[in-house]
Amino acid sequence: AVTGVQTCALPISINQLALTGAAIAASSSTYASALNPGAVSFTNINGTDVVTSTASVNTSTLSTSGKPIVGTYTQTASAITGADAGNYSFGGFTTGTANYTINQLALTGTITAGNKVYDATNAATISSRGLTGAILGDVVNYAGGTATFSDQNAAVGKTVTGTGLGLSGADAVNYSANSTALTSANITPTALTISANNASRDFGVANPAFSASYTGFAGADSPVVLTGTISFS
Repeated sequence: AVTGVQTCALPISINQLALTGAAIAASSSTYASALNPGAVSFTNINGTDVVTSTASVNTSTLSTSGKPIVGTYTQTASAITGADAGNYSFGGFTTGTANYTINQLALTGTITAGNKVYDATNAATISSRGLTGAILGDVVNYAGGTATFSDQNAAVGKTVTGTGLGLSGADAVNYSANSTALTSANITPTALTISANNASRDFGVANPAFSASYTGFAGADSPVVLTGTISFS
């Protein structure tokens, strides 16, 4: 007879749970700043298990200074980590659409205008340009545009407005800049020469009407624009 109870231990495997529903939140950053990938999430982590993953941005083309250029990109989730990561499996995940944006870096453009002699127009000349905030090593310039004085009259420190300004250069796409810039310059009076015209008369006869000639009027200006009366003697 056999008495008692015998038990037999059989091996049991607990397999890793495959993580599903991986998602990476949309995110963005500014050109030349640190990338800021979106948060990675899963839909089937059990309870309060600690399982995490970080995302990376799939950038490729770099600027002259070696920075990822402006554009939209996909993101990829890395391998999982955390105290309970060993209980899960994850084969990686890349977003199906580009949901990370690198935005343009805003620059400040300035102009300097040249002084001029009065020419009956309000046209101004941009003599130099400045650009603040560009990344060292990038090829970007403040370019184009035209400039005008506030009016055509001679004066010191007249306001000059530059319009239609923009950026050029191999790395211009990574930046934005103001299209209008203000400065000041002088319009100095132009030299006007007034010469008495020759006249003659016979002895004993009254003087003829005297007249003058003008040299130096600009544009459509003429003696009509002058004030006062020329006195002849």
